[in-house]
Amino acid sequence: MMNEFELDACTPGPRELQYWDLLTEFRDEGSIPFVSSNLAYVENGEEKPLGERYVIIEKNGVKVALFALMGGSQFSSARIPDEVKVIFEDPFKTAQELVPQLQDEADLVVLMSQMTTPDTNRLLEELDGIDAALYGNLASWVQSCSKVGHAVVNQTGTRGQYLGHLVMIVDPEGNVIDWGSKNMKMAENVPERPDIADLVAAHEDEMKKVTEEKANVRRGTLTDESSEESNE
Repeated sequence: MMNEFELDACTPGPRELQYWDLLTEFRDEGSIPFVSSNLAYVENGEEKPLGERYVIIEKNGVKVALFALMGGSQFSSARIPDEVKVIFEDPFKTAQELVPQLQDEADLVVLMSQMTTPDTNRLLEELDGIDAALYGNLASWVQSCSKVGHAVVNQTGTRGQYLGHLVMIVDPEGNVIDWGSKNMKMAENVPERPDIADLVAAHEDEMKKVTEEKANVRRGTLTDESSEESNE
């Protein structure tokens, strides 16, 4: 679905780290830029970046630098497979080092945050240079964007239940002169696409079969164990 909607970039959260094989397969497929500014991993004794440290995209003639940070509590709670070694760098330190570089390379600097909302707010209040922040990691749904420090912030809930829509008007010097949002509830404001609904229905049918098969295996195991106990 992310490919279907032609996303400009994505960043992993703690749930994605849990499904390491799927995550790395998606990253390596490369159809969507995979951004992770403060995570790396070790492969064959060599430290490698988990994703792009940042990406720069162009929107209506405006260069937008996207970077992404995961918070410490999110990283520590991620159920990363035992055989995988992921390296975590303090997100505040990463931002302090990276944001000045992004200011030189782009008109706008946008943070995709996988930190807690209080930590994201604290970063924006302490560090100038971030023009906008998109809140992930169990963010609340707020109908309209607002400002924290000098940054425009948008909080659009979790798990795709809402559609965030943020507009920023930028002058030729790269200064944000106006901004606004129209955050919508998906079920109420976005009509269902029949082709996507068919894909979802097929997936649900497949998952139902898998669940039933697992239940049958468990029932068979229990029956076998009961028979063995009776024979004894």
